[in-house]
Parts: sequence; C-alpha cells; structure tokens
Amino acid sequence: MKKILIAVFVVVLVLLGGVLVVPALIDWNAYKDEIAARVGAATGRPVTIAGDIRLSLLPTPALSVRDARVASLPGAAEPDMARVKELDVRVSFPALLRGHVEVESVALIDPVLVYEVLADGRSTWDFAPDAGAEPPAAGGNGGFGPSVSFEQVTIRNGTLAYRDTRTGRAERVEKVDARVVAGSLNGPFQAQGTFVLRGVALRGELTSGRFTEGASVPLRASISLPDTDAALRFAGII
Repeated sequence: MKKILIAVFVVVLVLLGGVLVVPALIDWNAYKDEIAARVGAATGRPVTIAGDIRLSLLPTPALSVRDARVASLPGAAEPDMARVKELDVRVSFPALLRGHVEVESVALIDPVLVYEVLADGRSTWDFAPDAGAEPPAAGGNGGFGPSVSFEQVTIRNGTLAYRDTRTGRAERVEKVDARVVAGSLNGPFQAQGTFVLRGVALRGELTSGRFTEGASVPLRASISLPDTDAALRFAGII
C-alpha cells in the first residue's frame, strides 16, 4: 500500500510539474490572432498584437505582450484609442491558490491612451461588445473587481490625450512616469509621478477611497512644480 501511495504521489508531482512548465514551452505567437480576436469580441474594438506574447507560470505567473493596439471608433481623429509598446504582468501564485488575483507588478512602456468625443456625442471609451460575445456576470465587475489587487503599476513615458470634436478642445499629457497602487479595480488608489502638460513639467500625487455606486469617495490630489514651493492641492469628497 505504501508503494502505491508513493507512486501516486510521484505521478501527481509529474503532472503538476507539467502543468506549470508547459505554458512556457508553448509558442503563444501562433495563437495571438485568436487571442486578439477574443479580446476584440469582448470590447467591440479591433485588437492588433504585432509583437511577441509570452506566458509562464514559474517562478511566478507572468505575461508579456509587445506592440499591442486597440482601434478607436470609425471617424475618430486617432486611429487607436490605446496602444502600448511593452506590457509585463506578474501575478502572485500563492494568492491564485486562495482564489485571489494579486498582481505583483504591471509595467507599461510607452502606453498611449486617447479619450475622444465624436461629433455625434459618442465616446471612444464607451465599449459595446460583439453580439456573439458572452455577457459579463451580474454585479458591475462580475464579482471579479474586488478580488483583484495591484501591488504596483509602473508607467514609463506614457501619453494621455483628450479631444472633443464638438468643441474643438484638446489636451495632451506627455512623458508620464508614474507608480500606481490599487487595492482593487474599484480602489482605493494611490498614485504619484511626473508628467508634462502644455510644455510645463509637473509632479502629481493622488489618493482616493474605494469607488462604490451611490457612495461618496474621499479624494486628495496635488500638482506641483518640481524643485519649487508652488503647488495646487485638493482634499475633499466627490
């Protein structure tokens, strides 16, 4: 009986080892068109992945994507509503075993996010999934948001753009280097970093509570000129 138990234990270890190692041996680039199509179906926007995709589970679950783009709405001034040169995500394996998604780190290199309001009032960030896509579960975030936390999100050389075609107003925040910590997809949030707005180098900090529908949220924010005492601060409830 003892030998049988040992044999079963060895088989389980081999199978578990295979499950953990095999993802790193798969050429995920062969499936990136299918992956992009599924993401596009969920968002209702064409998705393109021109670079490599890598996925591994050891020593820690990690995902790497290069040169990804999400197309904007037809008629938008910018062809892409979002694009990133490099995306690296690492997740805590012990947390996954507990049923919690604890993102240890997210690194975004050269990300560009464009929020545009079209002449007909539609926003490029108003998503409408394809009719054939599975609808999300009830509960706003499908009950998934509160179970996801982000220990650290770093942004290097990011760009945020806003454009309202109806009024002609446009703003662009460039050279964003920031660090963000989030207790969940709904908050609380902490962020700090530097950026350039209208040619002026600035430093910003933001702290907020958890965003819950129908509830007030405490918010503290500040914008300052580096190496000076000039600062604009806000503390209140939204």
